[in-house]
Amino acid sequence: MGQYNFKKNFLLGSAFSGSQTEGVSLENGKSASNWDHLFKLEKYSFFNQQPCLNNFYHRYQEDIKIARELNFNSLRTWIQWTRLIPDGKTVNQKGVEFYNNVINEILKNNIKPIINLFHFDMPYWAQQKGGWLSR
Repeated sequence: MGQYNFKKNFLLGSAFSGSQTEGVSLENGKSASNWDHLFKLEKYSFFNQQPCLNNFYHRYQEDIKIARELNFNSLRTWIQWTRLIPDGKTVNQKGVEFYNNVINEILKNNIKPIINLFHFDMPYWAQQKGGWLSR
């Protein structure tokens, strides 16, 4: 198979979604998101009654190593508000530590992190107040 050379600044990578990859709900201070609540209500709408079978939260080092082995030079991931600021006021230090560790691991593997701050995972407490329509 031939080799294709991309332009120097071309980003080749993958995208991780917190609600799809972290694989844990409410662990280490995380609060519920609208996805967590939906799964509780509509459990049977998801494959095998599971919203996600991935476990990035516990195995991010392995997953990032796989990205490096695939020669990715970028990874898009996100910071879940429900893990970082579970009640909308108090910073969860375990969440800060987790995201710092993930970003440091991405950088350690010579991959450019691209951080998404919102990907349809509204904290459930914020959704109950009207979500984006509420100040």
